[in-house]
Amino acid sequence: LHLAKVDFDRRESFKTYIRLIHERTKDQIVRDFRTQLNSALKDILNIDEDLEARANCFYQVNALIENLDNDPKRRDHVIDVRNWFDFKAEERFRNPDKPKETYQGAIGKSGGEKSRLASTILATAIAYQYDIEIDRPEGDTFRFVLIDEALNRIGDEFSAYLFEVFSRFHLQLLIIHPRDAKLHITEKFVHRYNVALKPEQLTRLAGVLGV
Repeated sequence: LHLAKVDFDRRESFKTYIRLIHERTKDQIVRDFRTQLNSALKDILNIDEDLEARANCFYQVNALIENLDNDPKRRDHVIDVRNWFDFKAEERFRNPDKPKETYQGAIGKSGGEKSRLASTILATAIAYQYDIEIDRPEGDTFRFVLIDEALNRIGDEFSAYLFEVFSRFHLQLLIIHPRDAKLHITEKFVHRYNVALKPEQLTRLAGVLGV
């Protein structure tokens, strides 16, 4: 719901939004583990009075745990539920509601496109965690996000897009960035600058500039 409320392409006649799609993973190691797990637990809700079935279930689960303990690398991989699904992002037109493009991996995408997609998903995920609705101020609640030198890797247009998405969800930003030509992008999004100097590699706070 949060993603659907953010305009990914903001041009009036071409407005789009992002929808995440998940599918069962094609990772055979995870698929085999889930098959073994389902086999061990398939009758667990119906064995309260069947001692033989309970024992059989115990032995299957115990064998599964022992196999995982014998291979820690495999264990860490298969019990991480993020590996149970493959995700892709679908960009859809708003009017009419139809697919425009599917993003799966980063092949053929520019740095700006990848950054815009990542920042849109990141901002809406944080807003979802805080239960924040877009364009709805949240008073004095603490919703802190730190952005460290993100402007170095993306263009001005996508940097501004990133900050606009965060501001629409009323997230509180601390932006860390060198004092260079890209700093002007932050001007409309910040209330105060803290300037840190490093004479002879010893950092000190030089001053505070209110905006």
